[in-house]
Amino acid sequence: MQLTHHSYIVVSDTPDALVPVLTAEFKISMPEYNVVPFLIPRVTIDDVRMLSEYTYGSAPQIVLVSTGDILHEAQQALLKTLEEPGAQTKIVFIMPHVAHLLPTIMSRVELVHYEGEDSDSIYKIEMQKFLASDVPTRLKWVEKFIKDHEDHDTTRSILKRYIDALTEIVLNKKGVPSTILADLQYASANILTRGSSIKMLLEHIAITLPIL
Repeated sequence: MQLTHHSYIVVSDTPDALVPVLTAEFKISMPEYNVVPFLIPRVTIDDVRMLSEYTYGSAPQIVLVSTGDILHEAQQALLKTLEEPGAQTKIVFIMPHVAHLLPTIMSRVELVHYEGEDSDSIYKIEMQKFLASDVPTRLKWVEKFIKDHEDHDTTRSILKRYIDALTEIVLNKKGVPSTILADLQYASANILTRGSSIKMLLEHIAITLPIL
């Protein structure tokens, strides 16, 4: 991915998982740039002030921000940074959706949709790490996901893809009890149901799934 514009929004339903992918890609395609990554659940005005300090450096750099949302007040503050970026800086936001962004923001950025097989592989990489982790580490992953994402249809769709990726990995493992596969299939079938508890479904998987 080559950055010819100064500001971008990359749409991906796995923003945090895409950060290392794009960081590695930029190091190959744009080696003269230093990549500065940030994981910010919801961008506030204070975050925009902090990010703006990185846009006026003398060295070429890419400010890479994974976020689930940019608050309305923060969008207003971000306009100035997008209008007057540093000559040596590229700004890239990775977000799951852009419908709530101000038209003035959208007019100042290049929009890129990151989809397809690469996106699917991100879910698998994340779930391979999850599968190899101990229970406390898995529960921390669950806690962070719930903290960073509001309970809405988009979040549940993302989780279904995570669970389906996990199921595919487990299916290729030998000696996995049939009860584990049944639990994963149950979670996949129920995660999109609004009345179901995301926390309970994920914690059950985290606790009962063997380390593989």
